[in-house]
Amino acid sequence: MPNYLKIKEQISRLGTIRMVQCNFSQYSSRYDKFLNGETPNVFSPAFSGGALADINIYNLHFVIGLFGKPLNVHYYPNKHENGIDTSGVAILEYPTFKAVCVGCKDTRSKCISQIQGEKGYITLESETSKCSKFSVNIQNTSEDLSVEQNDDALYYETKEFVRIYNANDLETCYRKLEYSRVVMETYETLRKDGGIIFSADAIKRI
Repeated sequence: MPNYLKIKEQISRLGTIRMVQCNFSQYSSRYDKFLNGETPNVFSPAFSGGALADINIYNLHFVIGLFGKPLNVHYYPNKHENGIDTSGVAILEYPTFKAVCVGCKDTRSKCISQIQGEKGYITLESETSKCSKFSVNIQNTSEDLSVEQNDDALYYETKEFVRIYNANDLETCYRKLEYSRVVMETYETLRKDGGIIFSADAIKRI
């Protein structure tokens, strides 16, 4: 997404990064059914559901895409009696800062993220999956540097897939595969740290 790339370009202006906060909270349309005794797939251990897998994963992509693999991670979930996390806080530790990633499917909140450095900060006023609007504040002077984007969040991803395929750009292909591997390894470490167990965990690996 253009705005995500622009955020990446602006990080060097912030000086040493000290804190990152991401909040992606969206009350699930299936949560009421879940509270009434039904088990929608998104809240089912049999379907590997939960807030970390379904919504906080976008925060992980956002942070790791900007800063790389964290040194250490911890997950503090709010769990239903069936063991699924309906919300939770993931902490990613980096050499100079902590990243706090909040993902909720059981509450409503304004989705907002901030990257805080010693010289300034970036504020993202949208879900990390969209990066619709952001500003950079340096020494109390704020600039809105966001650009207009396609409303379809998958547009740019699909466009890049097509470009990589048509250009046979294996270097980018394998770099992005490695990035995806790091994100999913981080996700799995967080899930296990939070004590979230899926039915698929019982399947023996070949």
